[in-house]
Amino acid sequence: MLVRLRNEPLFVSVNPTLPTNPKGRNPMQPHHLRPLGRAFRPIPISLGLLALLGSSLGLASLGVAAEQTVPANPPARSGQPPAGPRAGLPPFPVPGNKHASFKEGLPTFWIVGDSTAKNGRDDGSEGGRWGWGHEIDRYFDLGKINVENQALGGTSSRDFITRGHWEKVLAQVQPGDFVVIQFGANDGGGKIDDQRARKSIDGNGDEAQHVKLTTGKEEDVHSYGWYIRKYIQDTQAKGATAIVCSLIPRDDWKDGKIVPAQDDSYVLWAGQAAQQAGAFYINMNHVICDQLNVIGEKLTKGTLYRADDHTHTTLLGAQLNARCVVMGVKGLAPGLKLGGFLSITAEPVDPAPAENIAGPK
Repeated sequence: MLVRLRNEPLFVSVNPTLPTNPKGRNPMQPHHLRPLGRAFRPIPISLGLLALLGSSLGLASLGVAAEQTVPANPPARSGQPPAGPRAGLPPFPVPGNKHASFKEGLPTFWIVGDSTAKNGRDDGSEGGRWGWGHEIDRYFDLGKINVENQALGGTSSRDFITRGHWEKVLAQVQPGDFVVIQFGANDGGGKIDDQRARKSIDGNGDEAQHVKLTTGKEEDVHSYGWYIRKYIQDTQAKGATAIVCSLIPRDDWKDGKIVPAQDDSYVLWAGQAAQQAGAFYINMNHVICDQLNVIGEKLTKGTLYRADDHTHTTLLGAQLNARCVVMGVKGLAPGLKLGGFLSITAEPVDPAPAENIAGPK
């Protein structure tokens, strides 16, 4: 079953086993690589009608969660060739490797972040979890701009840098490119000096804490806001445009409304860091909350988020979140030149309200 939010195509299977279209194309390929066959037929549907449909048919009818079947060798999304039959799965993608579809000479829209932007191998094999970065390319004219999702699950603003991932991505950023930065989901986990070494200091200050990790390595740990500002400043130094997105909301509800995530912490600090460093800002958390409050709790749980996971989205949830990023991009235009690379698929998407976006001061 192919569902549309307004006029944008959303690929959702009624059958938990995703169908293969008549020409054998894999429905988990990026949107621009999977032409529609007869197995997929568009049904125009509004957000309100989607909610009504979900209530009428039951969540299972629109579910896209853990039962999805993954092909033996899904298409590589990391710039690496397809892997062998190791449990039917390719190795984890490594940030810094361009996708095979990358076109030299075009500007590039880079994404760095955590599993809410790219989950696992970016193929749904992690229990049907998907990040919004997998679905964002449908909204851009790929003849004019590359879309490079370099996010990596499990990372924070701190260890995406300390593990060398940011250095590899930054080395490929060119003048005129755009870099979306979204972290926060993992910045509060654990202790600053534990083995995972990914927790940042709370806040947006310039303080640092020198720690000796359990591995014996020593490190100066900074605040979440400090790391976000570093991404911005590094991006600007390359002549590219930085766009900060706040983290997505968790699937937590109260009195029929979704609870905005960490409005007094990571959402706040991301906006402050963006303003201080002169970057564009999309309060993605609030934009998504506005959409989910229309759809409602009953359809959101188990359909847009996994029923057993309040952090990670299904394929449909990832598509909705990608649409919310586009709302932010459109709201920031014309100041944000990225809006000039949107495709006709983005035409029906409304811009985000002014209170949820901010341009450089």
